[in-house]
Amino acid sequence: MGDNGADGLEPMVSHSPSAEPSPTMSSSPTAEPTPDASASAPLAGPPLDDSADGIPEDGYPPLAPDRNSAVTAEAHVTYPEALVMEEWVWDRAGSGWSLEIASVQMNFYTDDWTQPPAVLYLVSPEERYFELTELPERTWDDARVVSWREGHDTAMIWWAADDAEHGRAGFGGAVDLRSGEVDDLSMAVYGETAWDHRFVMANASGDELWRAESEAGFKYNRWSDGADEDGWVASAVVDEFPSADAASFYIGSERPITTADGDRVLLRPSEELSQDTTTMTLFAYDLAADEVTSYRFDRLPRKAELMHAFFDGSDSVYALLHYPVDPDSSASHNNSHGVRVSLAGEGSIERIEYDDEGGSGDTERRRIGFGESSPRSVAREDCGC
Repeated sequence: MGDNGADGLEPMVSHSPSAEPSPTMSSSPTAEPTPDASASAPLAGPPLDDSADGIPEDGYPPLAPDRNSAVTAEAHVTYPEALVMEEWVWDRAGSGWSLEIASVQMNFYTDDWTQPPAVLYLVSPEERYFELTELPERTWDDARVVSWREGHDTAMIWWAADDAEHGRAGFGGAVDLRSGEVDDLSMAVYGETAWDHRFVMANASGDELWRAESEAGFKYNRWSDGADEDGWVASAVVDEFPSADAASFYIGSERPITTADGDRVLLRPSEELSQDTTTMTLFAYDLAADEVTSYRFDRLPRKAELMHAFFDGSDSVYALLHYPVDPDSSASHNNSHGVRVSLAGEGSIERIEYDDEGGSGDTERRRIGFGESSPRSVAREDCGC
């Protein structure tokens, strides 16, 4: 990670060619909220029935063209059998419906690799897929939906692409669910435009947390409907503990350490990772409240780090404590043992037998439910190796 840059929190600025871009989407008309099946206005389309999606068997739209081919099979992506999306279907969408993207990570080790399109679908409670749109080509690499802004007719998506200076980087944007247009996310970090955007979590209330990194450092920015003119503000982390960053690392794949409800993330001062210390400081950031709680643990092995950490509930974290056997030797072997970290009261840390079954949220399907928090799996970033 880069160093944190200038001290303090700079003001968010409006759009202008000479101003630093704030964490915002480019201006575009806000769509009307998605109608709910319980609305009193008459529904379009076939009559409402008592099935889970409210659509009778003979009332579905026709099938969309099959997108599967030898090329997509070679790329290990399978597009679902999908129906043509018709406007009246939005009248039925609500609780139990979801959004999903069919996409695949770019393969850098195949010379004749052809990147298949990323396609966005609306999924009914009866697992009927409606094809919404083929996303723009710039978004095809490992694209996923990360949040559904139901009241705005948009969803936030996150994808990977090559940055000219930094290699593989993360990008985000809002996709208009009616038109398919994607408004790219652009954030400012300490006077510099961010080159990497990372989705962290979103709760059931619709609040989102993103991490942005520029040449000047990194920031954790929060989106909440109505929080500002465009919803984007710097999180309390930036003001109170600006060096707080990811508290754990994975080998091979990585995701932020968040609770299942998408409302709490575990962070640690980035400078502590480079210090020869027996202290570990952890921060629990609560998204809905926009509050940070600090915990300090002493008398740990020197240069200790957390590996494969996961939340069990909101106050307990299970992890492997990873540390060098001989901290003074660059060739030292590493050791580890399981720990349970309590984030209640003053906090505590105890040695345990580690079982990573609680981290199984990583294997959840990358699907975003209407009115639900985002599953932890949508924030997983595979190494591509």
